[in-house]
Amino acid sequence: MTNPSNAEPLLYSVDESPPLWMILVLGFQHVVVMYGEVILFPRIVGKIGNAPEEHIAFATFAAIVVSGLCTLLQVVRWGKIGAGYVIFMGSSTAYLACSSQAVQLGGFALLGLMTILSAPVEILLSYFLRHLRHIITPAVGGTVILLIVISFMPLAITEWMGEPGEAHHGSLQNLLVGLITLAVLLGINILGTKTLKIWSPFLAFGAGTVAAWAFGILRFDHLHEASWFGLPHGSWPGISVDFGWQHVPIFCVFVVVTLLNSVQTIGNCMLAQSVSVRDFKKVDYDRVQGGLYADALSNVLAGVAGTIPNETYSENIPVLKMTGVASRSVGIFAVVVIIVLACMPKISAVILDMPEPVFAGFLVGILAMMFHSGLHLILQTGANSQIGLLVGVSVCVGMIAESREFFPTLNHAALSPLLDNGIAFGGLVALILSTTFYLMPKPRLIFQLGTSMDQLPVLVDKLNNATETLKLTSRELSTLQLVCEEIFVHVVSHFEERDASGRVHFMITKDEEGVFAEIQTGSRVGDVDGPKRPSQTRWADEDDLRALGLYILRNIARDIKHVHISGYSYVSFRI
Repeated sequence: MTNPSNAEPLLYSVDESPPLWMILVLGFQHVVVMYGEVILFPRIVGKIGNAPEEHIAFATFAAIVVSGLCTLLQVVRWGKIGAGYVIFMGSSTAYLACSSQAVQLGGFALLGLMTILSAPVEILLSYFLRHLRHIITPAVGGTVILLIVISFMPLAITEWMGEPGEAHHGSLQNLLVGLITLAVLLGINILGTKTLKIWSPFLAFGAGTVAAWAFGILRFDHLHEASWFGLPHGSWPGISVDFGWQHVPIFCVFVVVTLLNSVQTIGNCMLAQSVSVRDFKKVDYDRVQGGLYADALSNVLAGVAGTIPNETYSENIPVLKMTGVASRSVGIFAVVVIIVLACMPKISAVILDMPEPVFAGFLVGILAMMFHSGLHLILQTGANSQIGLLVGVSVCVGMIAESREFFPTLNHAALSPLLDNGIAFGGLVALILSTTFYLMPKPRLIFQLGTSMDQLPVLVDKLNNATETLKLTSRELSTLQLVCEEIFVHVVSHFEERDASGRVHFMITKDEEGVFAEIQTGSRVGDVDGPKRPSQTRWADEDDLRALGLYILRNIARDIKHVHISGYSYVSFRI
């Protein structure tokens, strides 16, 4: 598997530390990209739900603080909680509709209760992730990334046009400002040097802002009104304990949106790994689990604090790839900036006063890069007819949902947060299709063996006896035996070196692409897909010969993958 960032060389990986000036510049750039969403969405939900102004003010302040704390948790990884990569968290777009309905029904207090009660769904999903590995695949994660692009494009177009009713709405000036921002961003990333690419977000924002000033559309309304220091003049709404049958429909929607938001988090964690690690080869599912745990905890904190649920932000991940800097130090400094901004309204106002076409032009460039990254995740599992159908149907459903014009009179109000959300509805369809494809009847062989070399003849007998069941050709049988024996010996050697015992589970199926096999053991063993060819085979020792055997497997089997989830090892391949 190749690194998707080969075209954009990684200057600093997640565990490396860049110069101080670079940490400061890039940390602030990341905050500029995501900060507007964090503080605007609580205000939107509060206004739609007719919440008291003091509750809206407190929810906005709480959203900033929770965003900073939970981003820090994702970045530094505390025990098993957090992905350990630069992944930003903040107010969620996926929950906007259902959050607005909750506030209308019972204010921010009811929203807090719904947010807390739905968080365990994500915790359970993370805990049982290893059982869902054939359903929540990189193809599903990549599809969700594409759905995010589709979902954000209408917002980008609306922002580019400008605020309805303003003098410059839909004007040539707005069009040119957005185009200048987009052209600078993409131009630097296509033609610029490594050093220049680090500055590309700032340069794009700067060029767009100068253009907005030249065309007379740059204003500082928030800046003039804001004070330098201060806390919000608001009050905590509390948490409602009045949960009745009338709240069940909206709670069900929260559960579904939480499930689909979890799939988005999985896709973002996979994507962040691919652009943050040198010589990236495969997804570390333990880090994905950590990302889900942190996401669930962030929703609990958001509910207790009286603000809207959180999500992992996709738009910051392309910035890591664009600049080639994925250092954890950048994320930590960005968290400091976020927390400081919560107490410095004047600095926050500078970001809020960014002209809408500038933000829109930048967002379009980010979405274009996300589209490429989503395609890469999809292609990790190969481009067969089932994956093509899953992606095509899910994306089409997401586009229909985003249009909000598909038989609107038949859309029940309680289901509108799901049916009018392209990410939620398209992601749900992707999960349903992935589950359907996995459960479709197919020839299957399942058995298990002890971790002893004495079991090798039993393995051969099991495979020979399954020739008729799996409808194997003689060539497929001999190749399957060779690969299974090599991997089995590798696993058994791991247990013998530790003077331990265990079980090795085999699952072999036959489908339209050929033979698929998965070998599972309840212990972490050395990577089957990792060994390189020994440099000196003439003087190779036992370890070198063992590595050579695993290396040769790459020319015998295809799509060899070795993943670790919750202390279990899973090796899969196709022939």
